[in-house]
Amino acid sequence: MFKQLLIGVLATLIASFSYAEQKRASACGDPATRLAQIQGSGLVSPLLEQDVTVEAVVTLDLQAEHDMAGFFLQQDPTDDDANTSEGIFVYHSRTEVEVGDRVRLSGRVNEYFGVTQLHRIDDLKRCATNRALPPVTDLSLPLPYPESLEAMEGMRVRFSASLTVNDVAKLGRYGEFTLSQGRRSIPTDSARPGRAADAIGHANRLNQLVVDDGSTRQNPDPVPFPTPGLTAANSLRIGSTVQHLTGVIHFAFDTYRLIPTSPPRFQLDNPRRAAPLAVPNSDLRIASLNVRNYFNGDGLGGGWPSPRGASDGVELARQTSKLLAALVAIDADIVALMELENDGISQRSALASLRRALNAELPTDRHYQLIDPRVDRIGSDAISVGLLYRPARVQPINRARLLTSANSPNDTSGRALFNDALHRPALAQTFSHPSSSERLTLVVTHLKSKAQGRCAKWDDCDRGQGAYNLSRTRASQALNLWLGTDPTDSRAAHVLMVGDFNAYSQEDPIVDLINAGFSALQTPGGYSYVYQGQSGRLDHALASPALADKLLLAQEWHINSDEPSVLDYHREYKSTEQIDTYFAPDPYRSSDHDPLVLDFRLSMPARNR
Repeated sequence: MFKQLLIGVLATLIASFSYAEQKRASACGDPATRLAQIQGSGLVSPLLEQDVTVEAVVTLDLQAEHDMAGFFLQQDPTDDDANTSEGIFVYHSRTEVEVGDRVRLSGRVNEYFGVTQLHRIDDLKRCATNRALPPVTDLSLPLPYPESLEAMEGMRVRFSASLTVNDVAKLGRYGEFTLSQGRRSIPTDSARPGRAADAIGHANRLNQLVVDDGSTRQNPDPVPFPTPGLTAANSLRIGSTVQHLTGVIHFAFDTYRLIPTSPPRFQLDNPRRAAPLAVPNSDLRIASLNVRNYFNGDGLGGGWPSPRGASDGVELARQTSKLLAALVAIDADIVALMELENDGISQRSALASLRRALNAELPTDRHYQLIDPRVDRIGSDAISVGLLYRPARVQPINRARLLTSANSPNDTSGRALFNDALHRPALAQTFSHPSSSERLTLVVTHLKSKAQGRCAKWDDCDRGQGAYNLSRTRASQALNLWLGTDPTDSRAAHVLMVGDFNAYSQEDPIVDLINAGFSALQTPGGYSYVYQGQSGRLDHALASPALADKLLLAQEWHINSDEPSVLDYHREYKSTEQIDTYFAPDPYRSSDHDPLVLDFRLSMPARNR
């Protein structure tokens, strides 16, 4: 014990003596501690809390207001040890240094939330200017292991290969986005839960790089990506690509990130589309859209703030203009909607006000009517589903029906399979299609989300498919059994379920319905939602086989999931200028889910099976 203490004291004395000698011999070019010695080969500096003198080249200066209050240094030549970084962040501002300066300074080694840095800077001098920068280190994705960028912390790096934008959720709030090699999918959208999905998840974690603006300010103005700055007309969409990305590696908020040293040049490989694809020979178009909390106050211009959605009449007008742009462009004969305010269908209701606004944009022969479920509220949740249809194209047959806990099919123990304390009641309506004489029963559903809140109460927390998977699976079983009873008493030849199932394509609720005989109407590689930089389908269309045979095209119109959330109708967390420049009365970021658009030819003869 005494021996270990003595060794520690001697090491401290030697380090102090070395530092004192370095300070006395503080002329440029005199001996100094190498940055690789400070960084070491582990996650924590071996010289933690020791005072050192260093001499290296400035590679990135971030001392401006709202920047990181410091600059990066890098050593050249290197120590030829690939496990130690040759760069470091210096936490020090109000110093006249420029990129290319060789500087000498003294400071203390510190670990600041996982990043090795120098602070308490003393005796800083510029030894030379306009020096050639140390060479970049070429990197690629995916990374070999999660901490592999630790050996590059503070260093100049380059990703020459094309990388794809995968996440822009934090672009407006923190000035950052995520790149990957190609587009990453939600594991359980591509594979069944278990080892196969786990392997995709592991690969996804290695295949990501956060790109940061180097600012410490929330809600930066301007957001520098894409050049010359983010606006409603200059969006950075998921699916865009960038090549020859060069910057410095930093660590913050538990993530390695790259701060560009020159503006990224994006290729718009996933451009906005003004409308869904037109489908020749279609005689019925059905659309499904989660409208993300469409609330209209009291319906008379007051009643603000609402529990969800718009905070006042101004935001409601902005939200409505975006939804109208989307719905007019979709031009569907039947529109299934989710996340409407659950306030019925009176003239003051959210659904009725949206219908009036939509009809005001359309000629009379393309006006919509709404389906009346004949209840004041559809269930007890704050939000509900709804249906609009064009009388010139289809006609409702019999009355609409709801699937609730009260009329749900039961499991073998006698318990209701559908739990409307969790799920919004499903709405079913049969339509006749005069031009083909066909009948179609359409069901709109919105099942419980994957969020963990109160899942323990229902013994239904995440087991690999998000919270409430057991409940969603039971609900899908209820839907299948309920539809088998012909709930609308219409004897329709065709059945179609659409909506936000809050389940990805390979999860139990969807797989069970497919195993029950329904066909998933999907496009290969499609998606309707992006979560943590991974794309997948939460929104589905499941059809009876005879109807699936009449499908011409299923398409997701990617107006929402690929766009930065800051381009929506909200005004919070935006400067006065951004409230205007981030908004346009167009369909882009009218919601967070993409609409699903289905085109059928009901007059097409059925295939023999």
